[in-house]
Amino acid sequence: MKVTTALVFTVIICAKYLMLERKLRFIIHQASKVEHLPSTIYTKKTMNPSELVPSIGIEEHYEHFAKIYNLITPDYPTTADDIRKGDAGREAKYTYQRYLVRSTKRDEVVGIATWGHTHWAHHPDRYFIDVQIRPTDWGKGYGKAVYDQLIAQIMQLDPLSVEAESRESLPRGIRFLEDRDFKIKLIEYASKLDLASFDPTPFGNKVEQLEQSGYAFIDLNAYMADRPNHMRELYDAEVEIEKDIPWHEEKTVEPFEKFQKKFELYKQDRINECFILALKDEEIVGLTMLFRNPDKPANLYTGMSGVKRAHRRKGLVTALKAISLGWAKENLVTEDGTIPSVYTENEENNPMFLINEKMGFVRQPSFHFYVKTFREDQNKHT
Repeated sequence: MKVTTALVFTVIICAKYLMLERKLRFIIHQASKVEHLPSTIYTKKTMNPSELVPSIGIEEHYEHFAKIYNLITPDYPTTADDIRKGDAGREAKYTYQRYLVRSTKRDEVVGIATWGHTHWAHHPDRYFIDVQIRPTDWGKGYGKAVYDQLIAQIMQLDPLSVEAESRESLPRGIRFLEDRDFKIKLIEYASKLDLASFDPTPFGNKVEQLEQSGYAFIDLNAYMADRPNHMRELYDAEVEIEKDIPWHEEKTVEPFEKFQKKFELYKQDRINECFILALKDEEIVGLTMLFRNPDKPANLYTGMSGVKRAHRRKGLVTALKAISLGWAKENLVTEDGTIPSVYTENEENNPMFLINEKMGFVRQPSFHFYVKTFREDQNKHT
């Protein structure tokens, strides 16, 4: 008997939103619709039976999610607090649900599952599903059972398409998708920079040239101190810059109120001294940023980096990143003397990947996005 296990995959489901409440009673939509959800959802019977335990709002479940995420992708560690922040910053209008995957035979958690609207590129009929099984339980049928049950239910709703994500370092996850006729849609390159080997000196001349031509570079602390309307100015700049960052579908512009809430939620992770802004005539025309992982101080992560269209091809991004990375190297050494590493990802057509390579970033296993299309979308949504 052939047993297929999906190790890590994220599936985005496009289904008719108006039919969800009628046909999918056992899956949570939003808080107002939870009354139809039983306490547990049993997966189909296998030699290793399991159940899905609803997990939204249950404090003790956060640690389970963080632990399994970190077993699967140790180079992108998360914490229970990270997941709480994600819950707190999520807009109520988006469907979202999480489950623990519990082995009924052994009475222990063997995996996690998540599904909901894709808030970063929202479509009322498009959803994601993320099923992850801990490595010691790969090959036992848990992933396939969870996947099959959730997909079978949503497929009854005549989906537009199904998208899925795996990673280059997880070939069994990729094979799982390709065996089911998923086609590659996008590759996102992951890169890592060991700050110990980074030398900002070669980029100093570029910074000076730009300053002489009228640009100014300032960190976030200094910017906020002098500008009472800094939140709106930051928001407007990020919205304009993000529109031109390559991605495989149109991104949803988050409302200002959500931007403000996330800005506050992540203030402990954001490194304001490494959040560098490029100004021209007091206008934000470019930016870059770094974030820390409080539980793993040797790991730093980039946020958005970009420049407004009218100011491209001047070397601004290179200058911004050189200033940010240089400060991090000199000031963020850990207690045991470790100089951190910086992690980032870029869509395969994003010129930022080549800029990062020139600065010393080294390719890591990439993220692969797949799609299986069932019908054409007759209505475009934003």
